[in-house]
Amino acid sequence: MSKKYIDEDNLQIAMTEYKDLHEDKIVKTQYDDTVGIVSKVYDNEYGSGEQIFAVVPEQEYGKDPKEVSEVTVLFRGSTGFGNYKIDWTRILTSGTTPIGLPDQTRSSLSQSEQITNTDVLNDWLKADANTVLLRDIML
Repeated sequence: MSKKYIDEDNLQIAMTEYKDLHEDKIVKTQYDDTVGIVSKVYDNEYGSGEQIFAVVPEQEYGKDPKEVSEVTVLFRGSTGFGNYKIDWTRILTSGTTPIGLPDQTRSSLSQSEQITNTDVLNDWLKADANTVLLRDIML
């Protein structure tokens, strides 16, 4: 008897956390199965880089939260450094460094790339800096 270690349906739902999610967005798996609608987004609420999405079934979307019977909670993992985009146009024309939050007014990066950069910085620099500081205090 072979064991099945991964439930395909749950895996597909979990993978949706890496899609472009925002409130009121219908969430679908790669096989076009509907998971639900994003009802609430918690994006770096506590300064630790967390990204949490509450997804409710379509038929329950817009109901009073006390009346909702099912919620799927998606936790997006850390955005890797390899996803950080350097805005060379801004650097060459303004003399700024590639590290730091993107300049929304002059950046040649798309809005999606700017959001990804912010995610990388929140996940790895801001959140981890607190962890390192706490570790040093405890030692």
